[in-house]
This record gives sequence, structure tokens and C-alpha cells, in this order.
Amino acid sequence: MEEDASLFPKKLLDDAPLVEDEADELEDPEFVLGSVPGEAENKADPGSSWAELRACRRRMGLLAKQQESVAADLAAERAAGNTAAVGRLEAASQRLCSELGNERDLQAKMTAVLQESM
Repeated sequence: MEEDASLFPKKLLDDAPLVEDEADELEDPEFVLGSVPGEAENKADPGSSWAELRACRRRMGLLAKQQESVAADLAAERAAGNTAAVGRLEAASQRLCSELGNERDLQAKMTAVLQESM
């Protein structure tokens, strides 16, 4: 058991950064995950609701582009007979389709909320 402790010298462990100290580079600082704001919140600040609607539409555009790219890759892999890649790309396509549907729902809700506040 004591041999296991010698596999990681103390000096190396002391120099390693803690997980909390590391920045997550994959996060998009403009992407805000949240629910549709309540009616009272929209009446107080309709500008933020419009900004969220624009962000939703931008995400929808990006998802549509990704979906087109995956569809093209899927067709190429099907033609090549690469079943592993086809399965992976079909799963990615389904995920993108689901995310796009969620964004459409959010857009419809945001549009309705903004129309009510006018």
C-alpha cells in the first residue's frame, strides 16, 4: 500500500492547480441559460427581453448551420459505409434537432411575453 503513495511525488502534487482555480474555456460568456422571465420582470426591463430574444435567434441560426453540416457529413459517411460514424452523426443530428426545437419554443414564449408587455 505504501508503494502506491510513492507513485505521485509530493512535490508534483503540491504544484498541481486545483480544479476550482482552472477556468472553463468552453463557456460562451454571452450565452445565458435561463427560463422565460416573468411578466413583472418584462414590464420593468423590456430591453433585456429583447436582448434575450435576439440571443435566442442567434443560437437558432448557429444550430441550423450545425445541423446542415452534420447532415452533409452524415450523407458522406453513409455513402462510405462507415456505420460507426453514421450512428454518431445520427445521434448528433437528433440532439441538434431537439435543441433547435427547444429554442423555437423559447422564441415563441419570448415573443408572446414581449407582445403582452407592449
